[in-house]
Amino acid sequence: MPRHPARGRSPARPAAAALAVTSALCCGARGADAAPAPAAATLTVGPLPAWLEPLFTPVALGTLTLSPARLVLALVSFLALVLLFRLVRRALARTLLDPARIDAGAAHSVDKVLGYAGTIVALLTALSVAGLDITNLAIVAGALSVGVGLGLQGVVNNFVSGLILLAERPVKVGDWIEIKGQRGRIRRINVRATEIETADHAAVFVPNADLVANALTNITPREPRGTAIVRVGVPHSADPDRVRAVLAEAAAGCPELAASPPPAVGFDEIGPSALQFSVRGTVADLGGVGAAETALRTRVVKALNHSGIGIAHPQSDVHLRDLDAVRVVLMRALEERERRARAASAETVEPPER
Repeated sequence: MPRHPARGRSPARPAAAALAVTSALCCGARGADAAPAPAAATLTVGPLPAWLEPLFTPVALGTLTLSPARLVLALVSFLALVLLFRLVRRALARTLLDPARIDAGAAHSVDKVLGYAGTIVALLTALSVAGLDITNLAIVAGALSVGVGLGLQGVVNNFVSGLILLAERPVKVGDWIEIKGQRGRIRRINVRATEIETADHAAVFVPNADLVANALTNITPREPRGTAIVRVGVPHSADPDRVRAVLAEAAAGCPELAASPPPAVGFDEIGPSALQFSVRGTVADLGGVGAAETALRTRVVKALNHSGIGIAHPQSDVHLRDLDAVRVVLMRALEERERRARAASAETVEPPER
């Protein structure tokens, strides 16, 4: 059964078109005067148009030979790969790296590593498309080493420290840490610095090298719960058992404190001015410790005043050993004051008129 003529010629047309395009690119790279290679027995391709010749004309830059078309293609490849990796990261963030499925710190680390890997792959691909031999990157590495020696040590140190934080994860996103007097929650680990949000919603940027090289306190290595502590002093005449009962009742009714474990009241010290007690309660989130302590202090003060116990005030005893010397000093001060008063009154009296 004979085939349709169009179907019999269809397999040759794509191949002929592909050969024609390849021949055109090769002819453009050799120049407009070079003879094009035939694509098939029945198809010939002429030279490139004159307005396309400058795009394929190679330009020598030292030992490198580049063309504008390759540079444009390299730039497009770089942007396309960066966009592709960004779409992959967004898709993973909505599926596998969703905070409901995986720890927020681990998801942040994976996302950052994918971002760095995508940028490196896109850069290497663009350099290869541009016609740059990857082995020539040793020159670039040498230049970077000189730059590091001249003043980029801090940048490279912070970048490598950031990779260590993402891989080793001594601290992660969501942890509450304290370093150099600053306490806050880690929001993100960037290339150069780590962003920390304090309790008053201020952003503090700590270099990654400081988190790796210096000692820090990770307040939430395993769980985000915190402890609210309120200390109070009562007079010496108060009954300690009654004070503990009043404080325990005040803490039990505080809604900011967790019911399990229950708040605890401790008798800490018999001070010179007061009996020192402390109330400790668990807070579900470290970010609410300040609000919980404020509410607990308010309830403690009201409970102590309502029960008649009250809050102790500082007490001081003054001992006077040499009363005679004190009496002499006071007498001299009074005499000096009276003398000045008489002198001032004498100056204000006017002479009588004649």
